[in-house]
Amino acid sequence: MIHKPSWFRENEVMVSTAPTCGLTKGGRLLPLVDRKTGKRVQVLDSETGELIDAIDDQLKTDMEALRDGKLTPTLRFVAQNDVSMRIAVPTYFDRRFDDAFDAAMSTHRFSSFTSMTIGKLIEKEILTVRNGHGSPTQSVRVGTVPYIKVSDLRAGLVNINPTNRVPPCSR
Repeated sequence: MIHKPSWFRENEVMVSTAPTCGLTKGGRLLPLVDRKTGKRVQVLDSETGELIDAIDDQLKTDMEALRDGKLTPTLRFVAQNDVSMRIAVPTYFDRRFDDAFDAAMSTHRFSSFTSMTIGKLIEKEILTVRNGHGSPTQSVRVGTVPYIKVSDLRAGLVNINPTNRVPPCSR
C-alpha cells in the first residue's frame, strides 16, 4: 500500500502557483526585496549573528502551509477533472487577478467600461505588436504596475504572471 500524506485528497490536485522558489534562473539564492522601497530585506543569521539577505521562497511557504493543513493565496486544491497535463501552466489556476478584475468591473465605477482580449485589441488595431526588449531581472520586478512579457501571451490571451512588475523609478 502506498502511503498517502495527510493533505492528500482523492478527487483534487494540490496546486501551488508560488511565484518564487528561493532561486534565480541562474541558480543563485533569490533575495527578498521590499516592494515599497525596492531594497533587499535583511534578517539576522542565527549562526553568525550577522545581517544577511532574506530569501524569497513562496514555494517553501506554500509547502509549510500544506504540511500544517493551511492554505495560502498561492496554494489551493483544484478538482482533478479540471486538470489537464496538456495545458498545465503555473498561473493557470491562479484566479486572484481574474477575480479582482471581475469584481472591479462589476462595480458602479466601471459600469460604462467593457473589456476585451489582446487578440481583439490587435484585430481592432488598438494595440500594436512590435519587437520587445530585455526583461528586468526578477529581483527588481517589485513595483505595482504589472509587466506583461511575451511569454505571458498565449493564443491571444494574457497568462498573468504576478511576479512580473515594472521596477519603481529611483530618483
